[in-house]
Amino acid sequence: MHYFLPHADHLHKVTIVPRGRALGLAMSLPEKDHYSRPKSWLFDRLVIAYGGYAAEKLVYGETTTGTSQDLRQATDMARRMVCEWGMVDDMGPIAYGQEDEPIFLGKEIARHKDYSEETAKNIDQAIRGLLGKASATAMEILRKEREKLEVLAAALIQRETLEDSDIRSLLGLPKQPAPSPAEA
Repeated sequence: MHYFLPHADHLHKVTIVPRGRALGLAMSLPEKDHYSRPKSWLFDRLVIAYGGYAAEKLVYGETTTGTSQDLRQATDMARRMVCEWGMVDDMGPIAYGQEDEPIFLGKEIARHKDYSEETAKNIDQAIRGLLGKASATAMEILRKEREKLEVLAAALIQRETLEDSDIRSLLGLPKQPAPSPAEA
């Protein structure tokens, strides 16, 4: 996914070796430190999160429980885009919901609902809209690049972990440019 999204960070490595709850990972690294991110970058992250889900749907015609963490992360990010960052035009630049501070260590921060049922439905629709668009974009990319998906899957089965340069070579993609001296 990373190679086909204009605002995504550069891919560092892909592995099918299970780590923690993840059955496999695609790790990316930012080119430099960021203190805030634009909507375009966040949307590309949603598309990346739906990559495994879309690949399972495309290849197997159904999905597995292996995508649960990706879906959870995408849903959380979409909710924050809508409720905290005002990144959905229909909802306006409004922060929805007040956060409560945790009472003791380990308790999750709760959110007070300080809006109407109608607004809650609009929030749900906005989140669903972002996630639906991200899922459709992931599926579109994978359909278009199906051959590259197959090549990458076969290489991962053989080697389990691939670095960016390996993937670029396998897929016939240009090498990543070296950072300029000012960026290094």
